[in-house]
Amino acid sequence: MASLKINLFGEFRVWRKEERIGSKEWGRQKTRSLLKLLLTRPEYVFSKDEIIEALWPSVSPKAAEQSLRVTVSLLRRALEPDLGRGAESRFVHRKRPGYSFDCRVDCEVDAWEFEKDRQEANAAREDGRIDDAIREYRAALGLVRGEFLAEEPYEEWTMEARGQWRERRLALSSDLSECLALKGRYADAIEVCKDALTLDCYREDLHRRLMMYHYCAGEQNLSLGAFRSFARMLREELGTAPSAELIRLEAQVEARDVPGVDERRRYPKPRRPLRLPYSLSRAHFVGRDGEYGLLAERMREVSAGNGGAIAVEGEAGVGKTRLAEEFLGFAQSRGVSVLRGRCYERELGLPLEPVLDALGQVEHAADVVSEISETHEENSGYPWTDKAHGVARVYYELTGKLIRESQDEGLILFIDDLQWADPATLDFLSYLAKRISGERVLLVLTYRREQSQELSGWLQRLAERRAVTTVSLDRLSMEDVNQLLIRLSSRSFADLSSLAEFVYRESEGNPFYALEYLRWLIESGAVEIDPRRRISGLKREALLQSALPSGVRALIRARFGGLSEDARGRLEVAAVIGRSFDLGLLCGAAGCAEIEAFATMKPLMSSGLIVETSREKKYQFSHDKLRQSLYEDIDSPQRRTMHLQVAEALEEDGSEPAELAHHYMRAEEWKRALENLGRAARKAEGGHAWETALKDYGRALEIVGKLPGSEETKFDLLAARESLLEHMDRREERAVTVQELFELANELGDRARIAEVNIRRIGTLIVADPEEAAESGRVAVDIFRELNNMAGEARAHRELGYARWVNRDYAGALEANLQALWIHRNLGYRRAEAGDASNMAQVYRGIGDYDSALRWAEEAVRIAHELEDEVGEIFNMNTVANIHRERGDLEAALSLHLKSLSMCADLGIKNLKTSQHLNCGRLYLSLAAPEEALKHFHSAARLG
Repeated sequence: MASLKINLFGEFRVWRKEERIGSKEWGRQKTRSLLKLLLTRPEYVFSKDEIIEALWPSVSPKAAEQSLRVTVSLLRRALEPDLGRGAESRFVHRKRPGYSFDCRVDCEVDAWEFEKDRQEANAAREDGRIDDAIREYRAALGLVRGEFLAEEPYEEWTMEARGQWRERRLALSSDLSECLALKGRYADAIEVCKDALTLDCYREDLHRRLMMYHYCAGEQNLSLGAFRSFARMLREELGTAPSAELIRLEAQVEARDVPGVDERRRYPKPRRPLRLPYSLSRAHFVGRDGEYGLLAERMREVSAGNGGAIAVEGEAGVGKTRLAEEFLGFAQSRGVSVLRGRCYERELGLPLEPVLDALGQVEHAADVVSEISETHEENSGYPWTDKAHGVARVYYELTGKLIRESQDEGLILFIDDLQWADPATLDFLSYLAKRISGERVLLVLTYRREQSQELSGWLQRLAERRAVTTVSLDRLSMEDVNQLLIRLSSRSFADLSSLAEFVYRESEGNPFYALEYLRWLIESGAVEIDPRRRISGLKREALLQSALPSGVRALIRARFGGLSEDARGRLEVAAVIGRSFDLGLLCGAAGCAEIEAFATMKPLMSSGLIVETSREKKYQFSHDKLRQSLYEDIDSPQRRTMHLQVAEALEEDGSEPAELAHHYMRAEEWKRALENLGRAARKAEGGHAWETALKDYGRALEIVGKLPGSEETKFDLLAARESLLEHMDRREERAVTVQELFELANELGDRARIAEVNIRRIGTLIVADPEEAAESGRVAVDIFRELNNMAGEARAHRELGYARWVNRDYAGALEANLQALWIHRNLGYRRAEAGDASNMAQVYRGIGDYDSALRWAEEAVRIAHELEDEVGEIFNMNTVANIHRERGDLEAALSLHLKSLSMCADLGIKNLKTSQHLNCGRLYLSLAAPEEALKHFHSAARLG
């Protein structure tokens, strides 16, 4: 690390090595101001008159010169406390006619680093290395944490410098946005322009770029909106108008005729639709030319390496899936790989189920999650700051798999009915969408507009990052419905207009409902079909019948009216199972033979109510409205009975606890629902799907009160939830849960539980009330000792040691940790012993006894290695490295960090790998090896 580190952007801060210079060390405010002034122009020699004019403009010359001498002396002493009397400063030099700051010495200034990165970026850009330029530009902007010399807002000498740095930042942002646009990363370029406009909202060149990038991203309305907002601001605030050039661009955007852009934009034609008329999937594809063209154009951009996400939204039945499927068919005809997944409506489900279903089409992909989940275990031996990295690793591996599969002609991941996605799926899709902008991967999502409330926040966060484009589907027009029927009718059919008017009026343009009405008319005999399977006649009086369904529910009930009692009963069981169902499960729940169930399915498949999926003996309702209508028509007692039958059939097959819990809850079998909710939560937690696990624990706590004498079960659920909240660093929720535990333990009068909760209280009280935290630790020790529970006593000693360490009672902390170590050693708990040794090392570091700290830290490393606990070994090696660094043995520290980096790479733990690169970079800087340091900093930035 540099001898001096100085921040000029934002809050002014100076560090000597890793120690920040405090306010008392400066002596006076002018000392800081003098350093700031010298740093505005490195190597420039400020005359005494210039300095006095800037810092003491109202003081007499003699007094000002005396103040300058004293301030220079204070500045040198603050920067170099060990500087001898009369010795030359390494940093502040006296030169005629005044003073200067030497920028060649071991000093790191954020503004200087900004300028260095900017120059490297410009050079890369001139050489055509656009990716390198983007990286360097972003590194420079990352150094800007606020205005230049923000703490001196009104001093004249800072205003000029601040204006110059603002111009540099604006120029850099403009250059960065252009580089991003050259790579087709329009969303990123837009964000850079918006950030730059917060500095200077009147920069027309940035507004022009913003308009162009919106337009190239297919966002004509946003492009025009950007122009209108700028024009309104100029008119209202400055009484002027945009330039003629910008007005001309606005007209070109509105006409979709921008020179240099539109002549290259060609939409591919849709593939020829199927000509089979009797289901939505077979109907002719009409009314979606614009939306289809946008998807096809997006695919072209993805093929060029500009990946991203598209969400298609609309009401149920409006044709979202149909549009997506037509597009996917076109993509596959061009050699693009397509993976499909679907979300289903259920209260509980497997984490990442639709993603894993899609990836199941790729060999070995689903093994990624299961292999990582199997390695999950409690890390109770880690010192105080236990952090899991499994979630990031799962997402990283899945994303990597998708990117690798996209290398040939590109890849599309399609997830249907996103409104029913589980939290883990949403979390992963958000992660993926933010990381594919430079890849040949397109994420296509569909969701129902009327059920998107829970998705609104998730979608908004992605939209703010420009990580998703939304396509909204509206209902078909009368002309669209007419065109649909023209393609289904014979040329001799004379009543087309009457039929089209009826279908449009009753369906209100919803494609699914339109076809359902048409199908009903065909099956009732009101519409006649010729041998060529085309509409040839219409009984017009049928259109006037009052018995004709007036809504979707009545329509679907009519579709099911012809089913036999047995067939309807089996179909109702299928509706209880869910949108998709397995033939074997249906037989088990309905109590019928497979041949009987298949005999029921066959006519339903012919009519389009049920479709067979690509998986053997797996079926699904052709539209979920069919399932919902059927399900809701079952009376409540019968519905509960059917859910119980399904749950028991699933249990015989050893199904997932989440699915079992769903059906037991609907059956109001609370005890079995509770058991499976607990199992589902633990499984989700083990697979790092923490949000899903938290949801499962919450549902379990909602129903536990329905069971008499369930207080102990409730305690166990609260304890599990509290542990999960600790891992997730949800401090406020954790504190509330611990308080519930505390009250419940005292109600139960269970001494062991009271002691356990007192241990948990330490973590929630340590900041707000350290004394109360320490008291909780003492209470826990006394109770466990009374109960002769040595393992519990050891845990209490460890947490008590933590409380004492926070309160700087180092002797007490050592005593408590030694007690824990002695007990764990006698019990043979080696992992816990490693944690105690690491804690001892931290305490000895705190009191400056590095020899003892090193001995204990190395003992922790040795035990972790013996236990093959690689993550624990990395953590403890970092502690050893930090001790060496604090002792001044930088070579030894670097050697250990390099070894840790290699282990992190082998394990694939991204965030630990990033921190190790940063550690290595800082040590290389301190060892005067800037080139090696830069390599590690660049690696950290790429991972970052």
